[in-house]
Amino acid sequence: MNLKKITFVLMLATTISLGSCNKTSSDSSGSTTTSEITENYLSVSDALALIPEEAGYEANERVLVKGVIDNVSNPTYGEMTISDETSSLYVYGTYDASGAIRYGELTEKPTKGDTIYLNALLSNFNGTKQIKSGWINKFDKKEITESDYQSKTISEARDSAKGDLVRINGTVASITYANGKVPDGVILVDETSSIYVYDGVIASSVKVGNTIDVLGEKDYFIAANEADNASKYNYKGSCQLTNARLMSNDNQISEYNNEWIESTTIKEIMEKDPSENITSKIYKVNALVKKSEGTGFTNYYFDDLDEKTGSYTYTKCNGSDFTWLDKFDGKICTTYLTAINAKSSATGCIWRFLPITVIDENYKFDLNNATRFALDYHVLDQFEKVYEANPQKELITTVSSTLLGFEGVNITYVSSNEEIMKFENVDGKVVFNTLAVGKATVTATATLEGYYTASSTFEIEVREKVEAKGISVKQAIDAPIDTANALTIKGIVGPSVVNKDGFYLIDDSGAIAVVLNNKADFSKISIGNLVSVTGYKDRFKSSSGSYGQLCISKATITANEYGEHTYSTASFIKDKTLSDIINLDVANDEAATMNVYEIEAKITVETTPYSSTIKLVDGNTTGMLYSSGAGQYSWLTEYNDGNVYKLEVAPCNWNSKNKFKLCVLSLTDSNGTKIVNSLNFAN
Repeated sequence: MNLKKITFVLMLATTISLGSCNKTSSDSSGSTTTSEITENYLSVSDALALIPEEAGYEANERVLVKGVIDNVSNPTYGEMTISDETSSLYVYGTYDASGAIRYGELTEKPTKGDTIYLNALLSNFNGTKQIKSGWINKFDKKEITESDYQSKTISEARDSAKGDLVRINGTVASITYANGKVPDGVILVDETSSIYVYDGVIASSVKVGNTIDVLGEKDYFIAANEADNASKYNYKGSCQLTNARLMSNDNQISEYNNEWIESTTIKEIMEKDPSENITSKIYKVNALVKKSEGTGFTNYYFDDLDEKTGSYTYTKCNGSDFTWLDKFDGKICTTYLTAINAKSSATGCIWRFLPITVIDENYKFDLNNATRFALDYHVLDQFEKVYEANPQKELITTVSSTLLGFEGVNITYVSSNEEIMKFENVDGKVVFNTLAVGKATVTATATLEGYYTASSTFEIEVREKVEAKGISVKQAIDAPIDTANALTIKGIVGPSVVNKDGFYLIDDSGAIAVVLNNKADFSKISIGNLVSVTGYKDRFKSSSGSYGQLCISKATITANEYGEHTYSTASFIKDKTLSDIINLDVANDEAATMNVYEIEAKITVETTPYSSTIKLVDGNTTGMLYSSGAGQYSWLTEYNDGNVYKLEVAPCNWNSKNKFKLCVLSLTDSNGTKIVNSLNFAN
């Protein structure tokens, strides 16, 4: 670049910063029209060339820089990235032309695609060249052809194809926040539906109740690391508008239209198929609000009236954006919420909520609904539609709820054909048995003295028995890693794996971790069932890891003979100590992840302001348990008493570390009672 030109620009910038004769005029929007010749603005590439490589450099004088905004990463402080044809430059913060009014307080703001003219202070922060602060002399809005955007109702926009350009008008019902409580999006509502608009500049420019006009591109967002799993379950992503631009704002506070909103239940929302386009659509429910303090974060749950069916709020701020829910903790409230997205894992998709409005109306449950509630939330889920073996299942005979204020709803069962299926009283318990191939209807009846009686009738099919068949667990352990050809293995369903959707499959010959392809399969099995599992011998490891966990992955239950079998411990290694296991070499002893050891150790729980961990201790040896927090081993915490216990443990390395962690399968207490890890089954 010509040195004289640089000098001229520096002199001009200095003059501007001192408020000299270069006249400017500001309007109420905060943008400024200047009389400078735009050719005197440095390009981004030329500005970068002025910044020394020396970390810690900060210019003494401002310069003029022109660039196109690639993104606004923090609309509160006006952090953004600007670029020219060849280079990009980070801007730490932006202000109006006087340097006094921060970006987030401006009425009209430059945004993605706009050309911005900055009076800039250049610096090198820790080796990163940047503009430390930029005063916005003016900006040119990106040219947009409004006719390219089709005006639609929000309902029509929701049904638009990905990439369609739409124009919508609606009332802001909610503002969402990114890390640091930086506004990053809004829920817009009209008289037809609701939709999420992902745009931090818009979110920072509006208030709840404003009615706004927005241009945007229809999109379905899925996190990159969840895309494969989302595709597997036909989840299209979070329904939203991106690349949006605010065209107008009435700056009035109005109630959003709720006449179109469907009344439903949390249970019905959670049961919706991932392929349904429900994200960012508001529903009205009665929900139990629960606050759950974690270590360094807070979760807020919205559960149905059974106190267990539900999900948690989606937060990027460790829960700090939902402290307004604190006053509703433990209450059943009228709640307007949406499933903002679905967490997509290898075992399924789980809807995550965004509460819009929560109202405490001193909810009182109508006891006339107790019998129907008992059937819908406790009784019907006990049955499968098809059985291929006799489940010999003990059934619920009474339902009570302290939360809802009823006790002793009695449940009875009748089969239309007792030659096919029968309900038998065994030692005071009702046991469901299938006896022959065919179809029959079951009628379940719920009664509560003085209130309505409710019944449900449904058909069940009994098919020819499918016996559990397959290779032994030892044969699976000895099989080579092969993710193309599936194995079928026969064994007993053993204790839960922790922090993975799996369990240990056990027979007399060995034990191996099984990771289910669909978490819903846990509803079809219980610890002690005799099953066939079909899956792939695999090494489970992180994408960058060298070491891993040997297991059966992407597994399905292909046969279940049920039963309450005691899993065998014949293959468990009984002559090793905690020290022996911890000192195993992950590089050479990977096969140890398919062993179970019987050892003795103490249980220790440690909590810090940011995390909780649970450990096994034997003398000077400590073994960490693999988990996301001590809460996943809540059944062990009562044994954090300094006593030594007999434990069944398995080395594990699910996250490809250079040292094994442990999974506890069971603990035997001082009375000789074995407590088995049922974590995944309990959920």
